[in-house]
Amino acid sequence: MKAVVQRVLEASVTVDGQRVSEMGPGLLVLLGVGKGDTDADLAWAKALYERACEALRKRGLTVGTGIFGADMKVALVNDGPVTILLESPPKPGAPAA
Repeated sequence: MKAVVQRVLEASVTVDGQRVSEMGPGLLVLLGVGKGDTDADLAWAKALYERACEALRKRGLTVGTGIFGADMKVALVNDGPVTILLESPPKPGAPAA
């Protein structure tokens, strides 16, 4: 799983011309689930993504989402040079993402 964390003044996600999520100032987390995380099983990848979102909610964070697997357009205004890249190691024997 890969994540990009950015401090933003505002951000939004659009799918098929419709804005599906937006936020004001805060941290934006872009989360990606690759083949190495899930053995390429789409249902498992979606479940892993949903568990990650729920874990953030349980920590008291507000979590807005796009639509899993959709072609999403993300617009954002960065707030300072704060960008953090996170990557978990792939499962042993899994193909590279």
